[in-house]
Amino acid sequence: MIQLPSELLIDIFLLACADSTHGVEQRLQLAQVCAYWRAVALDYPTFWAHIVVRTSRDATQISIALLRSRDSLLDVELHAPRFQRILSGAKEQAVVDALIAPKQRLRLKRLVMTSASAKPLLALLGTGLEFPALEVLELRRIFKEKRLSLCFEAPLLRRLVLSQLNLRTWDNLITTSLQRLDLDGRAMDDIPQELLLTILHRCTALRHLEWNVPCDL
Repeated sequence: MIQLPSELLIDIFLLACADSTHGVEQRLQLAQVCAYWRAVALDYPTFWAHIVVRTSRDATQISIALLRSRDSLLDVELHAPRFQRILSGAKEQAVVDALIAPKQRLRLKRLVMTSASAKPLLALLGTGLEFPALEVLELRRIFKEKRLSLCFEAPLLRRLVLSQLNLRTWDNLITTSLQRLDLDGRAMDDIPQELLLTILHRCTALRHLEWNVPCDL
């Protein structure tokens, strides 16, 4: 039986799981096809470093992906169908606990959260933790009646996307390292008019600004 070289096979794996519709479970299934595929998948920790949680099973298996990613920088996406809750409180907490453990938190490079509840967001980004490798943060449609207070440190943050998210404070999100900022103000309350001036004054490295916020200047 002819076997594809491992470098080619892992490229096929990466292409097969390239978009966000493929969660942790799909990667595990690829690694279970045969002994050779399993050996190749386990030999490339970067294959496991892109972690997408879309289902309850993905949440249960996130610890496997984190272990197999070894020391690779992490690209994590937490998605839920709009207005639906896919994780129980215990599984939701297990995902958060796995990501805020120092070994994972210190190598988290990209974090995307979509249609999530406020509780996991606050557990990750509301307690003053430092994310020294975080470069991309995307938060979309985080549900909570009251405005949220985020508190974290990300000195290398390059891209920030905020969409339909009510925040109490903005100051610690507007960092000097930002190069791209996408702000969708729909469903946001009381965005301070001086925020745009703060962004333009503080973000000296900014190259792209998408500003979809009603504002009288």
